[in-house]
Parts: sequence; C-alpha cells; structure tokens
Amino acid sequence: MRYPGRGYRPVAVLPRDVVEQTELCGADTDLEAALEFAAFDAEPGADGWLLDGSQSAVAAAAFADAFLVEARTGAGSRLFFLDRDTEGLTITEQQLVNGTDAALIELRAASVPEANMIAASEAAAWAARRATLATCALQLGIVERALEMTCEYARTRKQFDKPIGSFQAVRQRLADAYIDVEAVRLTLWQAAWRESHSLPAESELAVAKFWAAEAGHRVAHSAVHIHASTGIYLDYPMQRYFTAAKRAEFEAGTATAQLRRLGSWLDTVEY
Repeated sequence: MRYPGRGYRPVAVLPRDVVEQTELCGADTDLEAALEFAAFDAEPGADGWLLDGSQSAVAAAAFADAFLVEARTGAGSRLFFLDRDTEGLTITEQQLVNGTDAALIELRAASVPEANMIAASEAAAWAARRATLATCALQLGIVERALEMTCEYARTRKQFDKPIGSFQAVRQRLADAYIDVEAVRLTLWQAAWRESHSLPAESELAVAKFWAAEAGHRVAHSAVHIHASTGIYLDYPMQRYFTAAKRAEFEAGTATAQLRRLGSWLDTVEY
C-alpha cells in the first residue's frame, strides 16, 4: 500500500522502547537514559553498520518506504536511515486495538551504509524530544474532544427524569477531567515553548509527558464510565478515543518512567 500521487516517500519513525527499566533510576545523563530506551544496537560492519533489534507497534510501518531508526553505538545513540528493501529488515503487519495501522520491525544484521547514519551526536535526543512533544499534543487533542463528547452526553442522557450531568458525582468527575485536560495543555505548551527557543527542557518534557499519561488515563476512563456501556460499543465513537488515549499514555514512556526521569534530573540539580 502506498500514498498515490504524492511527491514524497512515506517514512516511519521507530519509537523508543517504552518498556520500563529499573536501571533508568540510576541514569546520570540524557545520553545514558537514551541508551536505556533505544530498541536497536549498531555495530561497525565491512561497508558501514550492522543493526540488530526489534520494535513492535510502529505506526505507518506497514506501508512506509523507509525507516528512521535510533540505535545504540559505542559513541552513543545515533539515527540511521533504512530503505524498506534493506537486507535483514523484516516487517510484520499488525492491527492495534484502536484499528490503526502498525507493524513489527525486526533487524537481523541489517547492513546500513555509513552515509545513512546521521552523525550529529544530538540528533537522536532532538528527535526524541520532538516525538515526545508530538505525543503530548496528540493526547491533548484526544482528551479534549473526549471531554467535550462526555459533557454533551451528560447534558442529554437522563436518569430519573434529570440529566445525569446534574448529579453531583458526575459533575465532580467532569470537573476533575477539565482540570486534567488543562494540565495537559499547560505543561505541553510550556515544554514546547522552551524547546522552540532552544532552552533546556528536560524536566518540562518529563512533566508534560507525565500529565499526558496520567491525566490521559483518568480522562479516558472517566469518559467511558460516564457513558456507561455506551462508551465501549464498537459502533459508538467514544471507544476510539479511549483506545487512542491509552496508546498515547504509553508512547514515549509511561507516567512512572517520567517520574524516574524527574528524579534523576533532580538528583543532578545543585541548589
């Protein structure tokens, strides 16, 4: 499957491994943290580099023409550009619970020319920061719309001849969800502003992703609970927002992973 009639090649960006690792607590630098989360390893080969590793649930990978892969090297974490027909690259299509396209990417001694490595030492960290911001922005859109739909449902759905939105318990959950959505918005824009101005944003990114994960989890569950059984019907749109929010919750690291990053960062701060 390809995008017809377009003048560019679809490229899938392979995310960092989101599996939490206890060793991250002891990471002293961003480089060490990056090495913990990279899902691939790269070793010098005869004509460039040999890459090994695997990553599941890579968005757009089933139809992408090329892949941007972060891999560990002896000199740190680097980005590599791989064509779809690279020898040693295996693509297995997957279908996620929210119906979106994805694939399992496996590299077994995949040969990559030296020219296909992005040599800049900060490239992998730069890409990871931008990917984290993109995930937070996506989560903001998901939970914001989910809350809007839930408020509308609470105004029109009646129990005992009254809108369920008039019940105190429901109103409290909606109010908490509103605060969570605004927290995702505020922390996202704070991190994005600092990143756009080339200011240190490590802690702000961790805070933003924490709220995107933690608040996203709460808002998604509140939306489904207030909708009751309607919220999980496959022919009703709310279940799509729920599964999308759950996926964004784990992209780029869970809430616990972000707290670990913040703990490591605070350990290096001099007061």
